[in-house]
Amino acid sequence: MRRKVTVRPKALDDMEEIYFYGLAHFGLPVAEDYLRHLHQAFDNLSHHQFGRNIAAIGPGLWVLPVANHLIYFRQQMQEVNIIRVLHHSRDPLSQSFFS
Repeated sequence: MRRKVTVRPKALDDMEEIYFYGLAHFGLPVAEDYLRHLHQAFDNLSHHQFGRNIAAIGPGLWVLPVANHLIYFRQQMQEVNIIRVLHHSRDPLSQSFFS
């Protein structure tokens, strides 16, 4: 069963930041390929339950590593909510996930 994937506003902001960073440092083809890779991970989450539960950071929060970033999300039977997409070097405890 395919679940609905919703990308929350902070995750959209993260994706925009990732794109513009990639564009500035690596060029258009690399920036676009990287975003496609992240979107493929979102699609995979719509079909399968992946990731690791990290309830210590937030209730019901899961994380999936993709290349140099971590996708933070909540999943239910029929829906996946992408909360944030952060570089793996960023401290998740210092980030805002739910405000």
